Amino acid sequence: MHFRRHILFSFLLSAFGGAMLWADDDVLQLDALITDATRLHVDSELALAGPAMDARTWTRLDQEMLKTFSIDRIEDLTWFVPSATHSSVFGIVGVPIMRGDLGDVFQNGQRRGFNRNMYSPSFNQVDSVEAITGAPPAGYGYATGTGGLVNFTTKQPNFDHSETILELTHGSWNEWRWLLDTTAPLNESWAARASLEGVDAGSFYRGVSTESWDAFFALAWKTDGGGHWDLTAEIYDAVFNENAGTNRPTQALIDRGEYITGSSVSSQGGGSGRYIGNTFTPTGTTIIDGSQVLLSPGDKASTRIYTAQLIGSHETAGGTRIVSRSYFENGRAEKHSAYAFYSGVPRSRTLEQRLEISREWKVGKVRHDLLGGVSLRWEERLSYVDFFNEALNAFDLTLDPSTFRLPANQFFAVVPVPGRPDYFAIPGARYPRAGGGTTIGISQTLHSRLVNGAVFLQDRISWENGFSLLLAGRLDAVKVESEDPLSPAGVAPIGDEIEKVLPASLTASLRWDVNRTFAAYLTFNRAAAVNSSSSSGGYGLTNNKLPEVIFENRSDLLEVGAKFTSSDGRLEGSAAYYRQQRVRTNPRFILPDEIIVRGVELAGGYRPSSWFQLSGNLFYMAANYVDGPLPGSISTAHAFDPAVPSDTFGSYPQGDYRVPGLPRWQGNLHAVATLPSGWSFRGWGTLQGSKNVDLFGYVVIPRQLTLNLGVSYRRDNWKLSADCLNATDEFNWRTTESPFAGGDLVLRELPRHWRVKLAYRF
Repeated sequence: MHFRRHILFSFLLSAFGGAMLWADDDVLQLDALITDATRLHVDSELALAGPAMDARTWTRLDQEMLKTFSIDRIEDLTWFVPSATHSSVFGIVGVPIMRGDLGDVFQNGQRRGFNRNMYSPSFNQVDSVEAITGAPPAGYGYATGTGGLVNFTTKQPNFDHSETILELTHGSWNEWRWLLDTTAPLNESWAARASLEGVDAGSFYRGVSTESWDAFFALAWKTDGGGHWDLTAEIYDAVFNENAGTNRPTQALIDRGEYITGSSVSSQGGGSGRYIGNTFTPTGTTIIDGSQVLLSPGDKASTRIYTAQLIGSHETAGGTRIVSRSYFENGRAEKHSAYAFYSGVPRSRTLEQRLEISREWKVGKVRHDLLGGVSLRWEERLSYVDFFNEALNAFDLTLDPSTFRLPANQFFAVVPVPGRPDYFAIPGARYPRAGGGTTIGISQTLHSRLVNGAVFLQDRISWENGFSLLLAGRLDAVKVESEDPLSPAGVAPIGDEIEKVLPASLTASLRWDVNRTFAAYLTFNRAAAVNSSSSSGGYGLTNNKLPEVIFENRSDLLEVGAKFTSSDGRLEGSAAYYRQQRVRTNPRFILPDEIIVRGVELAGGYRPSSWFQLSGNLFYMAANYVDGPLPGSISTAHAFDPAVPSDTFGSYPQGDYRVPGLPRWQGNLHAVATLPSGWSFRGWGTLQGSKNVDLFGYVVIPRQLTLNLGVSYRRDNWKLSADCLNATDEFNWRTTESPFAGGDLVLRELPRHWRVKLAYRF
């Protein structure tokens, strides 16, 4: 009830945060290419997960690798992380999709606020990226996305010398990027760093553009007692577009770019113009190039995010290590489209304080690495949403984009958004009607507050015969209050609250180091999970109640694998088989909404000489519903028949259907050759298996190839790079909804395009 007290307590705890984080800004080191997915032992900033990752599929991309392959978006990780797939959630990717489910994003070992598709995070502050496929290890507790986690290790100040980097990038469709990154020691105990980035870019897609800037600051302090403190802060501001993609996907569109014309909302066509029961009369077909997307002039999305993190570490004379991590995030975001979608998040706040205590000791010939601690998290989300009035298939994308507008007098069940009278949302609760019955409500419109307290304990027991056993557990308790922020005038808002102990998160891993070059492992991991109601997180009402079932989810993972490193370090590899089941209940129907994913992941690298390196990964993944899907969860139509209403809330026979939007298999390959003359050549690409756009496989995206090529020249402090992306100019497609949403939309992958970067270091 008294959330101000919880906030004050969290801020007081935050005064004791900090830990040692190092950044390496040296020139290109070839061993960066062999990702740590194949390393026998892991040295990670993810302190709680470090021992667990010795027995998991894990990938690390350092700063030079991020720069070499132009990785500056979440979806770019698809090239390098096994089982990461290339899907856009309505054109904005805020979290990764791994092993068939949404994941979470962390920063220096702490979970950020959930961001399914509010905005695409900036990589300006990122020094390296770590990715774990599969539900997070037990020490991190409950997950919002159980597909895996991506951890951003932020840039840190340099105590050794001063350094400044200037970068200017120009690309196709008038893309401009600039970067100023500078670091310097202030004295023997203090060092600072600042990194500023700006983006001004057009797009291949009609009407799409991006303007953003990001300012990141870091301050490090080495105490006289051997402790270390790191303070980081970031401000990110962006104006962009939610690129929903191309509507009316058919096999002819995928195969030949053949689009069905005809409209029911614009003045050029007939039809009801309503979303529910919408029909349109096809007038023919035409060939499009994929740049035609469902975007009207004036459609915009925007965000501004503030983050701050304080991490402190100290090791006692007895060998006990104490680490305190504090994270704060405050942001807002808004998306509005003339085809009648609106999402406004005027308030998104996250505060977490975590204390970790670790120590090693031996009992006879047995070594224990014990780590435990407590965590306190607070979240507040205010969200207004209307997606009931979207008329996705009603609009003809070959017409003037200004006609992609659903008239406001055709909206139903909406209320003007406070402070935004030109935009509308649907209340989050149901209220009595004057003539009987109740109004419509959706759980995405919410004002929710969460307090989460947790305790965790982890012990890795190691024997001298090469065996080790990791045991970990965490227990989370939550208290959540939620109310509808759009109650009728003069009517008290409907709200509810709940207190809940979540299912325990557990990890048990047995590992055998056969010798210095080969290790095998077996892991079971159970992660508690929560089902957030909106793209920004938060928990809304269903039938005027907070459903307990959204806090009773879990993800069970069984993984067996092996890792190999040759004695000379030139060859490395890993292999894993896994079975992961997402156990979830849908609060609308109180029915199971479960998915089982089985797969194999292979990763490896080969370095035959000092100047050449090859690496890659391959995965096979079978993701299927368990007696699904639920009614209304999939939108699928076999053909666009003017006599059949748009099939938006259909009900289908239950079965173990293949989850749409996911390929069965994918292979990624990357190579770099660096010559003594200063020239460097690189290539990276993907061969992806077919994937169903819809539930029944009426529309299938066939096997697709993407190849990227690049060349760089380094002389003294200068470096000039050029990349040709999608060099073979493939006409590729991706689904643009989450893996469980169906087949209303597809998005053409970018055609062949160029990017040139000039960097100067001094």
